[in-house]
Amino acid sequence: MEQLINGLIITGMLMVVFLGLYFTMQFEPDGDQPEKNAIPDLETLSGQVRQLINESINKDMSELNISQEEAKRREQLRNRLKRAVRTCMNGDFGEKEFLKDYIRDILQKRCGINEFSINEVIAFTQPSKMSAMDQFDILLYLYEKRFRMEGFKKLCKAYGLDLPKENERGVYYQITAKDVREVYRKESPSLRYMDKLNILTDRIYSRFGHGCIDRLRDQQVDGCLGGYSGLPYDVYNYLDEMTTGGAKIEKKYAHDSIHVVLHGITIHMKFMSFGSPQELIRVTRALVRYDAPFEMTRNRPRIVNDMKDGCRVTAVRPPFAETWAFALRRFDSAPAELKDLYREDGQEMLCIYIRYLVRGGAHIAVCGPQNSGKTTLMKALLYHINQSYHLRVGESVFELWMRKLLPEQNILTIRDTDSVGLKEGLELLRKTDGNCLMLGEVAELEIAALAVELSKVSEQQILTNHSTSEDELIAYFKEAQMRTGTFSDERMAEEAVAKAFQIDIQTARNVETGHRYIKSVSQIIVRDWEDKSYDGTLRENLNLFFERMTKQRMYTVRKLVEYREGRYIFQNEPDYRLLEKLKNHLSEKDSVAFTDFLSMECNQNTVQEGVGA
Repeated sequence: MEQLINGLIITGMLMVVFLGLYFTMQFEPDGDQPEKNAIPDLETLSGQVRQLINESINKDMSELNISQEEAKRREQLRNRLKRAVRTCMNGDFGEKEFLKDYIRDILQKRCGINEFSINEVIAFTQPSKMSAMDQFDILLYLYEKRFRMEGFKKLCKAYGLDLPKENERGVYYQITAKDVREVYRKESPSLRYMDKLNILTDRIYSRFGHGCIDRLRDQQVDGCLGGYSGLPYDVYNYLDEMTTGGAKIEKKYAHDSIHVVLHGITIHMKFMSFGSPQELIRVTRALVRYDAPFEMTRNRPRIVNDMKDGCRVTAVRPPFAETWAFALRRFDSAPAELKDLYREDGQEMLCIYIRYLVRGGAHIAVCGPQNSGKTTLMKALLYHINQSYHLRVGESVFELWMRKLLPEQNILTIRDTDSVGLKEGLELLRKTDGNCLMLGEVAELEIAALAVELSKVSEQQILTNHSTSEDELIAYFKEAQMRTGTFSDERMAEEAVAKAFQIDIQTARNVETGHRYIKSVSQIIVRDWEDKSYDGTLRENLNLFFERMTKQRMYTVRKLVEYREGRYIFQNEPDYRLLEKLKNHLSEKDSVAFTDFLSMECNQNTVQEGVGA
């Protein structure tokens, strides 16, 4: 009996083993397909790639049994890889592409990624399992393939993602996860293996670069903002817990805040997130790292710096700000030609007028609120400056990049540094044989006072300022003269400022639509008291005396062009003094053409006024 029981037990065990072997053989995957669960998720895969890259960088070549020539080649590759990892986040496109190629190679050769297993990392074949960020990356990748750096702009235009939305508080701009999923459903993209591999490579590279905004910042957008909305991470609202009975409620924190500025419109990318406060901090530090004058610390919590590709980055951190945050601004997203910046009726007349004012050597202030297109307009004016002039440019950080636009022109640009301030640098520029001085964003009283002084020795001066009217412009620079002690008399200071600026171009932007335009082009004319003598009646002489003695403005404003009801309208020609100066600086051919232009516009204006009457 005992032997029978043992025999049955042994038989049962053999049957179990046999069945196990049978099912194993029956469901064993084909040799060209990956094993199930062999591929990790995206986060784990990113960690594996970083570990493999670190191993390659830290490998000791002397331990390898290879030839001297092969060791030298590998050492060069290692140094190249080390440099790419260190500098790819600086705005260096070449280093970025090298590292992406290296990651792409690792994924296929070391991490088992192939046309089957890649779908386990990102569910390319199952849209319902993809996140909105996954779908957006695919859409942006495909539009970037077709339109290059205009991909995001074309995507927004195709599906109205940049159109305003409205709630009880008014108009706002926002792209939500629902919007992305709807666009993805309509596009229904079909991806090849290499497309999937490139998208996966971009996602993993973003851990080395600028996180989830890495590809967005390379697009033709005005800029990107991070950390500008949502709660600081350590905020705890006891009232929320009481009102919800202790239930967990969804909150948006600073690291969930990403905005893109496109054509002057700030769009909240609500479906995007850095994922953690640590990632927001890492990206912020990476953005300001290139040639930074100092490291951001609690004692130095703010910085303005430029990147290798010309972007300007402003970053802040606690305790100065409530959260870590950055504002990245691109200066190559808008057309460089003046005629391409403004599309309204009358833009041809506007551009011709401005071109002659610039070419004629007028001193010009380009003014307006933030994000109204001042820097873009100033760069466009560069093409119309007398090409024989020596340009001297002063900036707080490099933004204009004039040599990239006109590499053959005589140009020298300086910026503010810890060791040499902008004021000291501008003093030095006096001794560099310059004809035209250009100043980007005059926002300090000391620099404003110096700009007025330098206008006396510059054949031409062009600058930008945040004033929103001619009176504000004069008042700001007059205050600078008074505060710095250059003048003690207000009237004398005001007269000096009025002489410094002959033309004021006021830029503007519609806050709701982002539409940028030139509000007006005006001439600032110094009152010529010497033209008036006491040869009139007693009453006229008394009026003239009191007019001079009272604090009346030392200048008048003449509108040359105004923007009204969607079109640019010619108003006046310059006064005889400025007109004479312009013609003296223009070539004979341009002088005749400018005279004919003014004559034609004045005649048309007279006819239109007659019809209106």
